[in-house]
Amino acid sequence: MSQTNNRITVDGVALYYEDQGQGQPIVFLHGIGATSYSWRKIAALLSHSYRTICFDLMGFGRSDKPKNEQYTFKRQSELIIGAIRELGLIRPVLIGHSLGGGVCLSVIRELGDNQDELSGLVLIDSACYPQKLPLCVKAFRIPVIPELVIKLLPERWGVVLISRSMYKNGIEQDTAEEYARALHSRDAQAALIATGRQIFPPDLPDFIASYSRIRVPTLILWGEHDRIIPQPLGRRLASDIKTAIFHQLPNCGHCPHEEKPDAVAEAINRFLDSAC
Repeated sequence: MSQTNNRITVDGVALYYEDQGQGQPIVFLHGIGATSYSWRKIAALLSHSYRTICFDLMGFGRSDKPKNEQYTFKRQSELIIGAIRELGLIRPVLIGHSLGGGVCLSVIRELGDNQDELSGLVLIDSACYPQKLPLCVKAFRIPVIPELVIKLLPERWGVVLISRSMYKNGIEQDTAEEYARALHSRDAQAALIATGRQIFPPDLPDFIASYSRIRVPTLILWGEHDRIIPQPLGRRLASDIKTAIFHQLPNCGHCPHEEKPDAVAEAINRFLDSAC
């Protein structure tokens, strides 16, 4: 299956994306500290039947990393909506992991009465409610600390240390090296810190209230052993989204699409066949 690597400029911000396959489009949004690379296994599996478009969010991977931007769910969602429209994607399915799940929820909120521009939503261990923050995220909110840690700790060591909380079965070596490379530049490090500090919307109660207004078919997937975003929050999200179904993925942590890609692809295929 051929793949093209492209950049599209939306509101002055260039976003990198990988595009492969044909058919109904599926748009993938990655988690914090990751890139479109995190979807490589899922995209390969699904691109036999669908067109898969995997974005690097602003500030990550090969997308622009502007210094004077807001790295919020709202701003990221505005750029993704613009990219979907600019690419002429007709009623895509939106899939987001962790931070990317929060951006997906913001996309739905921003679309408002135009939710029919999407045909479905898949949230994988998604950011969704206030919670006790993991140390790696909490550190972003302490002045000077993240800058100091990034300066003193080699990128690969940092990725490996953080991954111990994220992956039940350990991170693959090539994945750790890829994410370390993506965080090598000062601009990438600054964007990561800004994202960590702005991860919750300032109007969080209203943001949460918008979940009950989601109308598109929704699948919520959660790793059985997620230590970053506890599974009860995923079940609560499935309860708040009236169109949602919840599916637990065994023997994996916060990144089931990387640890158990076959099981995730199978769950997504079943959902798309039945609901979208």
